[in-house]
Amino acid sequence: MADHRVIVSGWRDWPEHRRDWIWLHLNEVVSVPNGARLVIVHGQCPKGGADLWAEQWAITHRVDYERHPADFGRYGKAAGPRRNTHMVSLGAAQCIGFPGPGSRGTWDCLQKAADAGIAVDVLSLARVELLEAAGVHASVHI
Repeated sequence: MADHRVIVSGWRDWPEHRRDWIWLHLNEVVSVPNGARLVIVHGQCPKGGADLWAEQWAITHRVDYERHPADFGRYGKAAGPRRNTHMVSLGAAQCIGFPGPGSRGTWDCLQKAADAGIAVDVLSLARVELLEAAGVHASVHI
């Protein structure tokens, strides 16, 4: 059976103390057909953030992952959108976004995925903050 690829795109500054929200969301929305190999695909932001938390989720769950870092040295400001286009062009079943303030790259990736017919799901930092303000907290059990 083919790989079940899931693109994760998110805010580079997603705070570590809210990492569990990413893990909880991945636990809830990633479903893999029987026999398929799950692959988490991310942009390997050098600052960490959502990409790092998704990779750590993959490692913890013994799931394969692919890193697709943007080549800023070669493409400058166009590197992020080029990388997003590349990740989407490789195909995926889902694209999950974790945007924060000013997450232009995350929204770019989500839009490209939607345009390519890939199912899109979003959990924003703003929503997490509203949930926490209402007394809801992420609780992840591995």
